[in-house]
Amino acid sequence: MTEHRVWLPFPPSVNGLFRELSPQRRAQIAASMARKGKKGRAPTRCLSKHYRKWRDEAHIRLLAAKIPRFDVPVVIKLELTPRDCRPRDADNYGKAVLDALVNARILVDDNNRYVKAVVPYWENPSHNSGVVVIIRPADMTGRREALTGHERKMLKRIRRAGNRLVPPGYSSNAIRGLTKKGYVRELPGLLDGAVQGYAVED
Repeated sequence: MTEHRVWLPFPPSVNGLFRELSPQRRAQIAASMARKGKKGRAPTRCLSKHYRKWRDEAHIRLLAAKIPRFDVPVVIKLELTPRDCRPRDADNYGKAVLDALVNARILVDDNNRYVKAVVPYWENPSHNSGVVVIIRPADMTGRREALTGHERKMLKRIRRAGNRLVPPGYSSNAIRGLTKKGYVRELPGLLDGAVQGYAVED
């Protein structure tokens, strides 16, 4: 199974990604929005300076690594090497890395449809601190993709109808999605290409 590795600077903790804006700064932004005719509330926080610097460097390194775009589910390992022995929570360092992978268009998205697991673990502290990001396709053998809301409703309708939910010429994105993902199979009719129903695959 192909895996790709890239070294990035040690990521900021999720607690250090944003900083709160002062009331004066929020008032300035609100006034600027009003002058430009923009609606909505002024933001209460912004990206921290440290996070912006890290994000820019990570983006350059990810592009230089020439990692292909993954449009299949993946597993991501984070080999974290801190600069000292202070106690840290490994779970706090994944968000910045995942966002950088999405921004570099290596991942379609970082939701559970595309990222099946994020496994952070620690290496011994070193002056050369950083994170080695290891990406590989998830082993989906025997597992089916998650359903959308429309597909879940359609699957319930097919079960209630006794596997015979096919008016003449019926077709939908939900039916095609259920078939493609292996939740239902077509029951052929007497005519070539005709479908008389769908059997739920348990």
